[in-house]
Amino acid sequence: MTESTLKMPSSNGFSTRMVAEAGVMIALAKILSFIKLFEMPMGGSVTLASMAPILFFAIRWGWKKGLLVGLVYGLVDYLLGGYTVHPLQVLLDYPLAYMMLGFAGLQRASEGDSFFSHLPSLLFAVALRLAMHVLSGCIFYSTIDFTKAGASLGQAFTLSNMGAGFVYSFQYNASFLGVDFLICLVVLALAWQPLRKRMHRA
Repeated sequence: MTESTLKMPSSNGFSTRMVAEAGVMIALAKILSFIKLFEMPMGGSVTLASMAPILFFAIRWGWKKGLLVGLVYGLVDYLLGGYTVHPLQVLLDYPLAYMMLGFAGLQRASEGDSFFSHLPSLLFAVALRLAMHVLSGCIFYSTIDFTKAGASLGQAFTLSNMGAGFVYSFQYNASFLGVDFLICLVVLALAWQPLRKRMHRA
C-alpha cells in the first residue's frame, strides 16, 4: 500500500489512515485501561493514561471524528467488561461518557501550537465525561433501586432522589477521574514535541 493510498479520503470524508489510526487508538486505550496503577479510597481505579489515545486522536482529527471514536470506544469498553444496572445507566456510563472525550478536538492541532493551548478543550471534554458519570450516579445509585423488577425510570427524576446520590457520585467519580486526567496530561505533554509533526491530518 502506497503513501498516497493511505492519504486518500473516502466518499464519506474518512481516509484509510484516519480509520487505521482510530482502530489503533481504541485498542491502545483499552490496553492501557487494564493497567491499574492504584485504586482511590472511595473506589475507582486510576489507569495508565487510558484516556490519552482518545484525546490525542480528537486533537489530531477534530471533534466530530473524536466523538465517533469515543462512542466506539465506550461500546467496546462495555462489551469487554461493563456492568449493567439499567439501560440508561449503560448509555451514560459508556458510549455517552467516552463520546464526550471527542470534544478535546474542538481546537485542532496546528503547526507550531503548544500543548498548553489545548488545555481548555481537554478540560472541557473530561468535565463532560465526568458529568455523564455523575448524572448516572445521581439517578441510579440514590434511593431508587433499579435492580428491582417493576421500577419506573420516571421515579428517579425527583429532586430528592437526584440530590441523594449527587454528593457521593461526584466524589467517587471526580476522585479517580481527576487523577487519571492528570496522568493523561503529563503523558500528552511529554509526547507533544515528538508527535507534533504527526498531529496534522495526512
